[in-house]
Amino acid sequence: MDLAFPAAADRRFRRKTVRASVLASASAAILAVASTSVAGFAAWRQFARRGPMESLVQRAAEAAEGLSYKDVDYWESRYRTGDKGANPDHIDDRGVGWLCTYDGPVMQTLNAITGEDKSKTLLNIGCGMDRLSEDVYADGYTNLLSSDISPSAIGEMAAKTAATMPAAKWFVDDVLGMTVASQSVDVVLDKGTMDALLIRPNPFANAAQMLREVQRVLKVGGTYLLITHGRGDPDTWRLP
Repeated sequence: MDLAFPAAADRRFRRKTVRASVLASASAAILAVASTSVAGFAAWRQFARRGPMESLVQRAAEAAEGLSYKDVDYWESRYRTGDKGANPDHIDDRGVGWLCTYDGPVMQTLNAITGEDKSKTLLNIGCGMDRLSEDVYADGYTNLLSSDISPSAIGEMAAKTAATMPAAKWFVDDVLGMTVASQSVDVVLDKGTMDALLIRPNPFANAAQMLREVQRVLKVGGTYLLITHGRGDPDTWRLP
């Protein structure tokens, strides 16, 4: 694969065997992977099956033990009622949401990927109700698709942004079997959606299936921009 490093990327994370753009902070790692060919993306997808990802999955599963993040129905109930149940998080679902804000590394990486071409088509998978889609749209990326498995999240966001984001499209979808047309998207944004899959049953199979779908909807040369929970250590992002 041909993967370009944005100028802001920390070169300490570069490895000969890993050609990907990585930015890291105390709570999030940002990984940009370009799909220049079906074969190249298929090779990258192996990260979901072996090697360092096993330790990440183990840590995620341990952190989520006794919680409901792995349950699809939990998210619909949470977004519909605002009740987080027994999950002791302090996430503002209608604010910044999970992991990090758009300002800073995420914005820098996205603009480096697109060359600040705001006509690019972006897909935010597992968008929930946080501000990422709103901030991306405000940055000028108006060809924006946002999907989530929760009808309540999509309904609220579509109503909330009807006047402020008239060109945006909101729709209910499952990342394991998307309704998005093949080779129709320039950038897929993933803020924590892969993380949620990795704490569900059959994590490697689910991750590989989602990546097949991401590969399918991306145009040749498109980019998958993953924002994942991490501490900046290699195991949270390294590819085999």
